[in-house]
Amino acid sequence: MASLMEDLLDVLGKECDRYEALVEASAEKTPFIVKGDIEKIQEYTDIEQRYLDQIANLEKKRIEVIGDMANVLNRTVEEMTITNLITMIGKQPEEQAQLKELRDRLRDVTKKMRDVNERNKLLVEQSIQLVEFDMNLIRGLRQAPETNNYNKNAANIGEIYTGSTSFDAKQ
Repeated sequence: MASLMEDLLDVLGKECDRYEALVEASAEKTPFIVKGDIEKIQEYTDIEQRYLDQIANLEKKRIEVIGDMANVLNRTVEEMTITNLITMIGKQPEEQAQLKELRDRLRDVTKKMRDVNERNKLLVEQSIQLVEFDMNLIRGLRQAPETNNYNKNAANIGEIYTGSTSFDAKQ
């Protein structure tokens, strides 16, 4: 069990490190989102993807270790939460303290990740709205305004406004 606990602490520590690096990369990407620098955004997105791949591998390893611990302790995997593990290893204060520290780090880093992602999401949405506004403005400038002039049969003849108007006075 001791070696499994060491494996778990090692994997959780590495996961925390990767998440912290991911948060840093996401935060560094923010100014490039504001500038609209697509090349830099792509560069940072690639970096983020590498961290996510590493995190996914570490997550698989963590699930394996938790499964092994569940077998040794004759528990279900669902019972093997970090909080429950902290309680279960009450007689091992050093490992308990390390596990608490890692749990707190994971909580902090996931909160930071949510905050950075939310900020970047809002910036991207604002950029998209600005581009759509610009596109609509450009489309509007290309079209000449039509006036609502009607012929005798009340059909719009689609004349372009020239500055003078004609009015059909017949009733």
